[in-house]
Amino acid sequence: MTVPFFAFGDEPSLLLSARKTELRKLVHSGKWEEAEPLAREILEALPEDEQTRHLFVKLLTETGRRSEALEKLRLWIGSAQSEAPLKSKLMRAASSLSRVYLTKSTLQSIQEGADFLVNRKYRDAVKKFKDALSVEPDNVEILLRMVQGNYLSGDYPEAAIAAEKALALTPWDLQVKMWLGRVYGAQKKWSLAIPLLTEAAKGDSNFQSELANIFLADVLWKFGQKDGAIGHLEKWTAANPYHLNASAKLAWFRLNYEPADRNYLFQVKKELQVALSRFDYVYQNQKFADENHLDRFLSEPDTLKGKLNHYLTTVEERINGWNLKKVIESRSNL
Repeated sequence: MTVPFFAFGDEPSLLLSARKTELRKLVHSGKWEEAEPLAREILEALPEDEQTRHLFVKLLTETGRRSEALEKLRLWIGSAQSEAPLKSKLMRAASSLSRVYLTKSTLQSIQEGADFLVNRKYRDAVKKFKDALSVEPDNVEILLRMVQGNYLSGDYPEAAIAAEKALALTPWDLQVKMWLGRVYGAQKKWSLAIPLLTEAAKGDSNFQSELANIFLADVLWKFGQKDGAIGHLEKWTAANPYHLNASAKLAWFRLNYEPADRNYLFQVKKELQVALSRFDYVYQNQKFADENHLDRFLSEPDTLKGKLNHYLTTVEERINGWNLKKVIESRSNL
């Protein structure tokens, strides 16, 4: 038997605790129809109660109304602007909720699509992700998979549509901004790409990404801001010396831009040797695994090691070529 809600005014603490306990039991038992009106009543009296908010968005999601749940979270996030810890917690909860698979069929489609991505069958992957979206159109995880599949297949307009839908659902989500910025960069929409990637690369308490920083540097490079691209990755790798994908990208930038004087080449050689010396520690201990399972742009360990060794060989060849050139020049002056 439920306690009458109007009784809150008589013994607020005791009765509120009883109602919240009742709500928790109803939600955990999956009794959604009974739980919903009770949750709404409690939130009407105590709109900032965190536990009730959590239970309410859970029941909305479990009854197929994730979009309504996300809208509630967007409103709560907006009202928590001056409370950074609460805002961060709400954003984290919303991002997690937006990625929950609600049906077994969705999960199966996603798994099959992911297998196609790994095997570079991008069109087949996109078909599977579309199947999943037909069941859960408000699932941000699936939308990001669509972004990835379309991006890799070269269909940038479709990738942008999926990323924009994801951003509309979770406008605070830095991972979504990272992928949308990447797609805009592929479309050469620099004025849209760079601000999104700059924000994603900066990160927050919920999101710190090596990949976002690589994407930003790559877009800056393609936009013609080569000094900016190199400078950005220099700062990132100095602060994150075990992020070896970023180190490899920085080496590529330098080998394709900086003046090839001997001192500079020796510096690049030293940095590549240091990166290779850290390789086994990073990957054998799995201390710095790929930041999330959506990554298809950070190199696999063997591929990354091959890149670093290739760049090191290139630097050594240039050093040897520079030395030979100087020997020839000195002899010609005899």
